[in-house]
Amino acid sequence: MVEKGLSGEEIKAMYAKDFKRDPLNSLKWGILFVLAGLAILLGNLLHEYYRVEGGVIVGLVGVFIGAGLLLFYAIATKKIKAQ
Repeated sequence: MVEKGLSGEEIKAMYAKDFKRDPLNSLKWGILFVLAGLAILLGNLLHEYYRVEGGVIVGLVGVFIGAGLLLFYAIATKKIKAQ
């Protein structure tokens, strides 16, 4: 990089990590974890009380996470349009 004429500050800036927090990223992970937890809880309740097979939990987690991503997309697009 020095051979290409970059200064020390430019090299430092290239490797410096940007620690700015994106609130939308935190929102996305929060929605996903809450809905995944609810899916596991619901799957366990169905398994315990209605003797539903344990594999239903995997399907519920997939459906709930998909719904969470759609919810996040709806919120994020509204937020970006409002800016």
